[in-house]
Amino acid sequence: MSQGAIASLFNLPTSTTTHANVALPSLPTSFPSTLPPPTPQDIIANPFSPALPPIFLAIFNALGLMPFVYSSLLLPGARNQTPPAWPFCVGSFAFGFFAMGPYLALRRFQPFPDASPSNRWVARIVENKIPAALAFISSLYLVYLAVGGGGGGAEGGGGLEAYLELFRTQTLPHVSSLDLLILSVFVADPMREDMLRRGWYSGGKLAAFVGVPVVGPCLYLLLRPTLIVEEEEEE
Repeated sequence: MSQGAIASLFNLPTSTTTHANVALPSLPTSFPSTLPPPTPQDIIANPFSPALPPIFLAIFNALGLMPFVYSSLLLPGARNQTPPAWPFCVGSFAFGFFAMGPYLALRRFQPFPDASPSNRWVARIVENKIPAALAFISSLYLVYLAVGGGGGGAEGGGGLEAYLELFRTQTLPHVSSLDLLILSVFVADPMREDMLRRGWYSGGKLAAFVGVPVVGPCLYLLLRPTLIVEEEEEE
């Protein structure tokens, strides 16, 4: 019996080219759950990767804004605080609430400005409206990214379902999401203190700024009255 007859009888491919087309599976175009998840180093190297859900990208990048918010709220009233504020503010950029939480628990309520000479250069930074404006614009972009501006979909990192899958199955998205949630809740007390420091406190304004995570605190930094620290007269 000829090769063609055998192939016809058993419905087998008659050439190596056809066999290769049947046997080789198509390569994946995204990151299914069966593949190793991207590492923190991968995300840090490309914090706007289209392969990840835009909601997670917005959350992860917002963790760079909230430490700036906390620093801008806490440092103007850091005089004679024990422990000092700056190591925890710096650490929060890397470790989020894991670094900021202990300081919030140990600090004293001080609704007055820090007029010490060592802190005046810090005041020039945190009272400057340019960083506050950049933070507010960045927060608006992250909202745009989270609601679909990042192009999430079938060919991208996906939408809400893809984010929830990451949240349930991977440690970094889970911890990052909870970290941002806790930072957004506990910012109320430092903001209240800062409002009192500037004579700008009202319960309604505090609720409005805290009630919109990330965007609200960044907007507060932009709108709050500037705190003027008078230079001490030299004797």
